[in-house]
This record gives sequence, structure tokens and C-alpha cells, in this order.
Amino acid sequence: MSYVLDPKEAIAIKAFSMTVCEQIALKYTDLIPELIDAIKSVIPTGSAGIQNRGMHTINRLSKKRISLNLSSIIVLDSEHL
Repeated sequence: MSYVLDPKEAIAIKAFSMTVCEQIALKYTDLIPELIDAIKSVIPTGSAGIQNRGMHTINRLSKKRISLNLSSIIVLDSEHL
């Protein structure tokens, strides 16, 4: 994630790093909120490409986080039946 946060890093490296971090976060879902926060911190000062990649990544991660929350609710409800 240091490549995503480093303001001196090349745009292509940052964009690719977001994708790699996203893939890792999808496997280790506890990392999703931290990655979303990191991406939100670089969007205001990022190039158009970083902003675009960042927003798309945040949208995908947010959808995944919502589906995980719904899954846990469904599991909890079925345990109480």
C-alpha cells in the first residue's frame, strides 16, 4: 500500500498498486476499510487516472463490503431459527 500513498510514485505504479491491493483485500476482507481510506486520501491530489481508478476501486470494494455484511446478517438470522 506504500506505493498507493507515495506522492512521488509514478501514476501507472499507483494505479497498478491499487488493483493489486484490491485483489488482496478481496481475499482478506478485513483490509477493505483500510484500503478504502487510503485510496480516499490520494484521490484529491491524484491525477485524473488515479481519481478514476480510485473511485472504481472504492465502488467495487464497497459493494463487496455490503455483500459481506448482508451475508453475516443472513447467517445470524438462520442461527436463530
